[in-house]
Amino acid sequence: MKNDSDRRKQIEEQDHRIEQNLSKIKYRIVVFSGKGGVGKTTVSVNLAYTLVQQGLDVGLLDADITGPNVPKMVGLNGVPSGTGNGKILPQFKDKLGIISIAPMVPDEQPVIWRGHG
Repeated sequence: MKNDSDRRKQIEEQDHRIEQNLSKIKYRIVVFSGKGGVGKTTVSVNLAYTLVQQGLDVGLLDADITGPNVPKMVGLNGVPSGTGNGKILPQFKDKLGIISIAPMVPDEQPVIWRGHG
């Protein structure tokens, strides 16, 4: 088991990598609501494809952990691939980069989340 110092260093390195990756994204748009069933996924997908049609490089992160439906809505099949260094590569559908947990979880299976303790 790692000691607290090693764990803290690992988390700091991970945070630094996340910061570096996020710095490469020029604009971020968040669509959210505390209520379910109000059309967040529909708005997100339509907004993303509108931006793609304008010639922009767009990525869509389906952050809905209880009902990720972006892949189903856009007709995306298959499982995303990894880079071998712990990163997940987006899948593409009509020039839109998509990352969602949906293809990584078997149908009707609960998602088990573990965090840093």
